[in-house]
Amino acid sequence: MNAQFNAARIRINIPAHDLPGMIEASALANIISDCRQAVTKPGISLEFTHDFFEEEGLLQFLASNDLNAFLYDDAPGRGISSCIDYALASGRPVAVSGSSMFRNLREVRPSVFVDDRSLLEIARTGPSVLLPLRQRYAPRAAGQAWNRLIVDAYEARYGLI
Repeated sequence: MNAQFNAARIRINIPAHDLPGMIEASALANIISDCRQAVTKPGISLEFTHDFFEEEGLLQFLASNDLNAFLYDDAPGRGISSCIDYALASGRPVAVSGSSMFRNLREVRPSVFVDDRSLLEIARTGPSVLLPLRQRYAPRAAGQAWNRLIVDAYEARYGLI
């Protein structure tokens, strides 16, 4: 952030984990402290919250940001991260780390991966690069895809191919 922005408001929401003790309070405090110490410019502010949002609140939070960044460490063997579904629905630009949980965004051009482009470049590009994904994952398109899969499975099972 320091290298890319002179002024920025960074909002980080870290809700409590479903399993108490998964992240010790001291570890969370250290993460927050490390983030605060990493900011070296007076125009950059950090805000930490610990809200567990209901769906509508989450969408409002994401839609109120200029850029939604998901900078996860890689977790081999993990599935696709569902946080991107909400980020796409927010209509705001999205930036992600190279984690395999974001492999479904590899086709986006220009890239939304921070290893490929800066946060500033991604934000300036805007959300239009995500439109093909938003259309593909829209309820109607998703429903049609599921219906096709069910029909194909039925036909394959009962030899109707």
